Amino acid sequence: MFLIEFSKDEYIDGERINYIGLANKKVIFTIAGESENIYTVHKPIEQSFLSQVQLLSEGHTNLKWRHKHINNPDTKY
Repeated sequence: MFLIEFSKDEYIDGERINYIGLANKKVIFTIAGESENIYTVHKPIEQSFLSQVQLLSEGHTNLKWRHKHINNPDTKY
């Protein structure tokens, strides 16, 4: 599980995100299994949200990096 904040004090498991896009100048996303629900990222959190999604994506392709960070208590949220 990789929690990502998308609105003030609201988090989502980033590993469940299956679509990210833009609509009306806002970042939106959907969750696997909940394609009918569209979530909007709160504007002040957009940069952080996208950075964390990118880190998660890079971690999926770099298994050594992912293992190191998931199993390191200093890098867990």
